[in-house]
Parts: sequence; C-alpha cells; structure tokens
Amino acid sequence: MHFVESDYFCLEVSGLDVYYIQVTTTCEEAFSLLDQRENGIRQGDSGLYISKIILGTAGSGSSKWQEWILEEEDALPLLEHAFKVGINTWDTADVFSNGRSEEIIGKALKKHNIPRSEIVILTNIF
Repeated sequence: MHFVESDYFCLEVSGLDVYYIQVTTTCEEAFSLLDQRENGIRQGDSGLYISKIILGTAGSGSSKWQEWILEEEDALPLLEHAFKVGINTWDTADVFSNGRSEEIIGKALKKHNIPRSEIVILTNIF
C-alpha cells in the first residue's frame, strides 16, 4: 500500500491489527471499515465482552473547554454509530470537558435506546 503518512492516521486494534485510515475519512466511514460486531474479547471469567476498539470520549463535551471538542449534537450520532457497528466499550473521565462527556454518554444511551447492559464504560479518576 502506497500512501503519504501525513494523509493517514494509524489505528492499532488490541495490538493485533493495524489500519490506516485517510484523515479525510468521516467517522462513519472509518467505523464501517472496523465493524466490531463479532470481534469481542472476553475478559477473564467475568463473562464481560469488550470490543477490540475502545471509543475514547475525550473529544465529546464542550468546545468552550477546548476548541477541538465536539458539541453534544455532533457527539450523540457518533456514539450511536459506534454502538451500531459493535464498538461497545467507551472510555471517559470526570475531567473530559469537566464531566460533560459523561453526561453525553448518558444522553446517548437514553436518546438512542442503547441498553446500558450492552455498553462497557471505562472511566479514569484524576
């Protein structure tokens, strides 16, 4: 594959696969390349399955916090689409947009009727 590195970003999935996705690719296009529905990883004897791709939500919240942050109306469809393609593991922290990313996750679950039992939420405490 021939490409100019600056035109792509690299996504490593659980140390197993590496995907190169064009920077101009929309999130929806990128997620479609990485359909995770049948690629869960079982966590020990817990019965908990997580997706190989973990969706970080540091980019969801309020652009008043950082200008690159997605506002709620832009983040909600992203979370819905991630769930639809099987990305069931979402990472958040109380410091992402001063807690707004956690609120947006809750709103996404409610608005898009995503069963809480089907999402694994990872959190960081600072």
